[in-house]
Amino acid sequence: MAISLIDYDAVPRTGFPFIHWLAANIPVSQEISADFSRRYKGPQGQNSWMSRFYALDDSYFMDHYAGPNPPEIPHRYTLTMYALSRNTTLKNGFYYNEFLDQLENCVLDEARLQILAL
Repeated sequence: MAISLIDYDAVPRTGFPFIHWLAANIPVSQEISADFSRRYKGPQGQNSWMSRFYALDDSYFMDHYAGPNPPEIPHRYTLTMYALSRNTTLKNGFYYNEFLDQLENCVLDEARLQILAL
């Protein structure tokens, strides 16, 4: 499986969709447990905190789940779960474009959930 958590509502504020989390090669499971990103040893991608627009210099934080920080208005986050026919060849610290390239011919199914933060 693979996961993306993207904040498309961030565009007016940041100028781009904010990537909160990318992860690949997740074993099939009934649930993703709390703090999964901290314990998962598989590949996780760069989130938007690594952008040149932020002064963050913490590779651990940039390569794992980065929680939401919604503004004072309702805000949607898009969580997409992908069922894959095979593992990707992604390495830790991959970028979103590499993620999309790897998913190109191996997605069996996907499910999206809109999460609304008030």
